[in-house]
Amino acid sequence: MDDFPWHYVAMIFIVFVSWLYQRIQEIAASRRLRSAERRAASEAARKERPIFQESRPPVSPPPPPPLPQSKDAPGEIPVPQSFREFFETLESLSNPPIKVPAPVQVTPPPPLSDTAPVPEKRAPLVAKPILKSEPTAPHPASGLSRVLRRRSSLRQALILKEILDVPVSMR
Repeated sequence: MDDFPWHYVAMIFIVFVSWLYQRIQEIAASRRLRSAERRAASEAARKERPIFQESRPPVSPPPPPPLPQSKDAPGEIPVPQSFREFFETLESLSNPPIKVPAPVQVTPPPPLSDTAPVPEKRAPLVAKPILKSEPTAPHPASGLSRVLRRRSSLRQALILKEILDVPVSMR
């Protein structure tokens, strides 16, 4: 047994292990490359895909003709095509424009005549607090900025988008 070439067997084993390690590295690199190519292809397909509403054939009957609207009723709400349009529509609906009341016509009192009797003693004037009859409207951007500051409301908006959007199986 002393004449068996152990050092040749050890060298062959080391060469085999290094060859095996290189093969594993090559396979891992090719898998990473394929994965990156698939991700890029799916991203490109997602960007090129038309909006769901444009690609879907109409399956429902046409909508009924619009009802006559009064002066106070708002117009039809457009369907937003992006998050920005959605938030702008949401802001405009939650903060309607302020209606300025018409100016009140004040008629001056008739002039005092010189012949009117003047009372000798007048009652002291008491200052009355001025009460506002009309509440002031908040600043239009305050509603949306307040909503966007809270992380929970953004999370709710994204969850609602996932729930109300097109199912993943139809994308």
